[in-house]
Amino acid sequence: MCSSYIISLLLLVVIGNAVSNPDYDDLLYSLLEIPLMKQVNIPDFNVSIECKAHISLLKEGLKNDEIWSYKMLDASSKLQSGILEGNTYDLGAFDECLAIDRRSEQGILGKYCLAAISLEKKNHSLTTVTNIKEKLMMRSEQGILGKYCLAAISLEKKNNSFTTATNIKEKLLILQLRQHFYSALCVPDACTKSDVEEILHSMSLNVDIEKTMCQTKDDLSYFDTNAVIVLCLLGTVLLLVTISTAYDSIGKKDNPLFMAFSVLRNGKKLISTPENPNEISCLAGVRVICLFLITFSHIYLQQTNFPLINFAELYRSRGAPFFLFISSSQLTVDVFLLLSGLMISYLFLLSSIKGHRLNIPLFYLHRILRLSPLSITVMAIYMFLMKYMGSGPLWPRCYEMEAKVCEITWWKTLFYIQNFFCLFQTCLLHSWYLAVDMQLYILSPLLLIPLKKFPRTTIFVTCGLIACNVIINFWRAWTLNMNTNYLRIDKYYSFNFSDHYLRYYINAFARAAPWLIGFVLGYVIFQKKQNQTNTSFKKGTDTLLWLISLFIIFLSIVLLNYASVSLEETNVIIHALKMSVIRPIFSIAICWVIYSCHFQRSEMLNWFLSLPLFKILSKLSYCSYLVHYPVIGIVFYSTRVSEYSSLLQLFINFSGIMALTQSAALLLSLCIEFPMLEIEKVLLKRKTD
Repeated sequence: MCSSYIISLLLLVVIGNAVSNPDYDDLLYSLLEIPLMKQVNIPDFNVSIECKAHISLLKEGLKNDEIWSYKMLDASSKLQSGILEGNTYDLGAFDECLAIDRRSEQGILGKYCLAAISLEKKNHSLTTVTNIKEKLMMRSEQGILGKYCLAAISLEKKNNSFTTATNIKEKLLILQLRQHFYSALCVPDACTKSDVEEILHSMSLNVDIEKTMCQTKDDLSYFDTNAVIVLCLLGTVLLLVTISTAYDSIGKKDNPLFMAFSVLRNGKKLISTPENPNEISCLAGVRVICLFLITFSHIYLQQTNFPLINFAELYRSRGAPFFLFISSSQLTVDVFLLLSGLMISYLFLLSSIKGHRLNIPLFYLHRILRLSPLSITVMAIYMFLMKYMGSGPLWPRCYEMEAKVCEITWWKTLFYIQNFFCLFQTCLLHSWYLAVDMQLYILSPLLLIPLKKFPRTTIFVTCGLIACNVIINFWRAWTLNMNTNYLRIDKYYSFNFSDHYLRYYINAFARAAPWLIGFVLGYVIFQKKQNQTNTSFKKGTDTLLWLISLFIIFLSIVLLNYASVSLEETNVIIHALKMSVIRPIFSIAICWVIYSCHFQRSEMLNWFLSLPLFKILSKLSYCSYLVHYPVIGIVFYSTRVSEYSSLLQLFINFSGIMALTQSAALLLSLCIEFPMLEIEKVLLKRKTD
């Protein structure tokens, strides 16, 4: 304690003397290793004349102790610590680099780039790490030459000589998973990406720079034509909201169409939670909890693609009990499908006893008007406005990898067919669920029409379809040798994500079992309510069913995590069982939870899941699901520094992202979703729920 205090005091004295010393600039000059700049021989670089001229001006600025030249060097990366822990990002000082503006004096503007620096395959020995560090240090020192670039240093996958120590091999696997080092370079804007590549090539580094990853403050451009059009359309909607709200507050309120966009009217609908005898109130809590789990897991998984100081620790935690919480999110989509099937059969049967016939065109039109306006709005904002919603070293990727894909593949999402294509080449990556749900909805009349006349036969056929789905999924997984160990580090590169997603994960027919199970549950609940039969179980039987259901839920989560993280790919049977049996039996267990809550067998749980807060958030759930992924992207792509991943930090990120998500969902629901439902109700002369 005493020694630490003395050291701290000495540091304060040294720093104080340095600041008061007229030679402070010399101290800073030496700390930034400026003498190495003098060793740079500019004519040796085969770069453009403009770049050479600006580099010369930069050298002169360093010799003359001009602060802007110090900032250009200071904004560049140095070799970071913790590389073997997965800390492969050093983003430098992005804003400091872009703030450099000497155009009125030297004509120099700070520029930030992202360069990919590949290591040769011959670098296999452990001693090469030292050489790599030397090269990276040289790279940082050469960064004195001006442009802020993010260098990506690829690790070859054949560095097998690290196997001399198990922990070193594990570190290597972590680095292989990361694939690149990223380091920042701040250079004059006259230097193109080719110039920076040439400078790094001169240091025997194999470099490839993405053009879009070079940025200046002038690149933060004004709105383009498409963005202006979208803004005008959104402005028109806000104008309608204003006029409609004013009409609602001071008008005669005799025309519901004029009040469709009223915030007062829609706000009352949102916060009102009246008791409805036909409502399955516990579904609100189930839906919201599943949405929270999906958002939480997406945050956890997305952060692995961004700068983390302790990336290795993140992957070591896959075996921790907490990771089961993340794995469980894979099953939440099945709960959503179950709820969808349940509501379709249940609401259809409620409607049928009132004498309403199934009008197929209106049945489909209602679904389109329910889903499409909001998805089109989010898609338009994502495509044309998202690139203006942030900035940062990684921000260009947000446009190139996310929004730009939307400009090409928007039609897939518009027609709900994106699950027939590669998942990573679709607009709104997470919207595959909407496609699966829509396709099952389109096919649902095949069961709804006979359900009214031949209910028992239809339910029997539905159970047969569930069994066929399980058998076919098992057979396909067995014969195609499909595996699901995509969370194993050593299998990360060999795992075919696209093939797995297309054949199973986003395939509507492969994921139909939970939807069909929900369809049966809707019929069972309806029949019990209509017949008012006393089908209560004895207390012991009820307790046994709860224990079995909880055991199945826990077992499903554990097996799902085991198959994804630890299971050998040669164990085909377990992989096949995971892809065929786990989701259906998990869905059946959830069915018991819903059934038990609805018929007051679990009053405390039903009270909790039926809280008014859950009912309000449930009304925003569709919009929340649509916007949560873009919000996560905006937050992570805007990062300036590497983050330390911990459970506390994860919950902090979740809290902030969920707050932003719910705020955006509230705005879009009041301005788009609720008004469209009201317009549908008025124009089609029918009530919608």
